[in-house]
Amino acid sequence: PPRSTLFPYTTLFRSMAANGYYTFTAAINFSSTSPAADFKYTFTAPTGASVYITSIAPTSQTANTNCNITASGTTCALASTANFRSTMTVTGYIVNGANAGNLQLQFAQNSATPGQSVTIYRGSSMAWNKTQ
Repeated sequence: PPRSTLFPYTTLFRSMAANGYYTFTAAINFSSTSPAADFKYTFTAPTGASVYITSIAPTSQTANTNCNITASGTTCALASTANFRSTMTVTGYIVNGANAGNLQLQFAQNSATPGQSVTIYRGSSMAWNKTQ
C-alpha cells in the first residue's frame, strides 16, 4: 500500500552523546515514480537537540529544491519528475541536549498514491564528526 507516514531509513542514522556537538554531510540517492506521489523526508533528533540542516535536491534536469530543517521532525517535500533519480546533498550541525539518542533520516511519499513509490537507494551515505 502507498505510505505517507514517515519511517526511518535504517542505515542513515548516527548515535549522539548527551551534550555533544556534531556536524555531518549526507549524499542521499533517491527517486519517485510520480510527481503525484512525490517524496518527503526529515531528520529526527533527541528531545532538546538544536538542529541546523540544509538540503539541496535536484528534482529534474533543470530544477533544484532547497529545504532547511531547524527543528527535529520538520518535513521537507520534493515534487520531482517521474522516475528522475538524483542525489540530494545534506549538511547539518547538531547541538545535542541532555538526552543521548540518534539523528535519524525518515522518509515517505508526501501524498499516498496507489501504484507509485519513493526509493532511497543503496549506497546513500552520511559522514559524521563530533566537534566537542
